[in-house]
Amino acid sequence: MIAWNRIGTKAFPTSGGAPIPILDAICFLRWQGDGKFLYLSVATGMQTALAFGRTYVIPVSPEKLFPPIPPGGFRSEDEIAKLPGVRVIEAADVYPGSTTGTYAYSRQAVQRNLYRVPLP
Repeated sequence: MIAWNRIGTKAFPTSGGAPIPILDAICFLRWQGDGKFLYLSVATGMQTALAFGRTYVIPVSPEKLFPPIPPGGFRSEDEIAKLPGVRVIEAADVYPGSTTGTYAYSRQAVQRNLYRVPLP
C-alpha cells in the first residue's frame, strides 16, 4: 500500500512543543533584520539554480515571531495574500535588506549564439 504525504512547511520550536504548520507547500522563511517583516517565499518552479515563484512580505508585530497563522497553516497563497499589509514580490529567492523596502533577488538572462555553424 502506498501512503501519500502532503508536502508542507512547519516551524519547530527550539524550546520544545508542537510544530507550527506554516503552509501546505514548501516555502522559505526569512525575517528582516529588525524583525518587522517576515519574507515568505514560495517556489513554483525551477530553472537551473533559480527558483520561480512569489515572496510575500508580511508585517509582524514586535512581540511576535509569526503573523496570525490559521490553525493547520495556510492552505494556499491566496490566504497569505489576504493578510493585512502584505506586499507581493514576483520572485522566489528574495533576501531582505537592512531597511524596510530594501531587498535583493536574482535574475538570469540567457543569450545564445544565433548563427548556425556548419560542421564537417
